[in-house]
Amino acid sequence: MGDSRENMSSNATGGSIRDSVPHEDVRRLAIESVGGRVVATEGIAGGLGPRTFFRLVFGNARVQSAIARVDAPEDASLRPAGIPPEPEFETIRHWMESEGLPVPKSYGRSASRHIDLLEDLGPVSLKDACRSATPKERKALYRSATRLVPRLQRLSLPEGIPTAERRLDAPLFRYKAQQVVDWLLPFALGREARPEERRAVLEGFDYIGQRCLSAPQRVAHRDFQSTNLY
Repeated sequence: MGDSRENMSSNATGGSIRDSVPHEDVRRLAIESVGGRVVATEGIAGGLGPRTFFRLVFGNARVQSAIARVDAPEDASLRPAGIPPEPEFETIRHWMESEGLPVPKSYGRSASRHIDLLEDLGPVSLKDACRSATPKERKALYRSATRLVPRLQRLSLPEGIPTAERRLDAPLFRYKAQQVVDWLLPFALGREARPEERRAVLEGFDYIGQRCLSAPQRVAHRDFQSTNLY
């Protein structure tokens, strides 16, 4: 926890690796990247979304374990016009690493299969650590984490990185609001959201989007929170 590395695992889902991702593709990439053999796989539980993460445990390899990050190909028809696609993960990870930010190492990737094999930062997130921490320890942990925010904001994206075209503006806020009412509300409520509940979320996001119009534009991580920091 000392360096508060951001594992960027914002939409992990648990389950068997055979259920939702190309098992043999993950295994092949892992063996090619770190050698040895895969002796166990463990689904990492998390939030909603098409992205899945698994911990791979190795035998006779140069690392004991790694995290497989598997992205589902984006359905462009679900993304509103005017909103650029998600940037490629490795492009952003490599840029952050080159700027000295604490991000997980990359052991290998399969662009055609949307799989990244990453350094395993362990099972204890900032949120987990704070559950058993004293107030003084909790304050120190959050101070370490929040110091990363101005470091990121001081940076300028180099030309050619696709994410430079993606803005946290009103259309993107509305897009995210729609995901909340379509996915998160039914999950949290255990039922379909009522019209007034959907309207409250959409209006709330619209208000925040309008307030952000006057804010300075800085580089930001869109899911910088305690369950994603290790």
